[in-house]
Amino acid sequence: MPKTQITSSSEYVKDLVNSLTHHILESQKSILQACKILADLKNDDNVTFIKVRDELIKKKILSQTAIYGFTKIGSFGNGFFLKHQNKVPLAYKTLLSIAEKVGDDNKLMKKLETHIQYGKINRTTEEKELSTIFNLEKSVPSTDNYDDDQIQDIEVEVRDASEVKIIEIHINRDVLQDKQKIIIRDLKKIKTLMKYASVNEVGKLEEIIDNEY
Repeated sequence: MPKTQITSSSEYVKDLVNSLTHHILESQKSILQACKILADLKNDDNVTFIKVRDELIKKKILSQTAIYGFTKIGSFGNGFFLKHQNKVPLAYKTLLSIAEKVGDDNKLMKKLETHIQYGKINRTTEEKELSTIFNLEKSVPSTDNYDDDQIQDIEVEVRDASEVKIIEIHINRDVLQDKQKIIIRDLKKIKTLMKYASVNEVGKLEEIIDNEY
């Protein structure tokens, strides 16, 4: 009798694990598809993307920070995460961090593909492990001012839409960590000089600005 109970309990646990695994993996697949849709929309029709973004925020479906992250994840490697959905990490923050750390760096992309292939990066990989896995060091030392070497960490992208012109400034996370006060100061200057424009912070920068005020 006890043996039968143990077997039944074991089968019950197995069934629960299988069911949860199915739902979790299906959930990630749906999220990655949503990320790709947002990324493609932003790339193909930025005016409509802005309208969709604002509506999602208005309906409290996603925050502006989440939409930034979804778009970043979806655009990375032309849908890389969706293509490798059976192997990539489940944690949203890990995926976003990979997208930001690897970016368009071909060498890091090859490393990423190799690490995923051999399981060094897998479903349980956490964000804090990535710097060690990719052998990354902080690219910018802590100083009081920017120097020429840091310019490579700031990318400016201009999209020309029929109704709206947008300038996106992407700041490397390490720079953001080391230069918070300087970045906040410069952002205040930009807002003062461009009172006619809508200046929105997203991602980690939005969190820092919110805490500042």
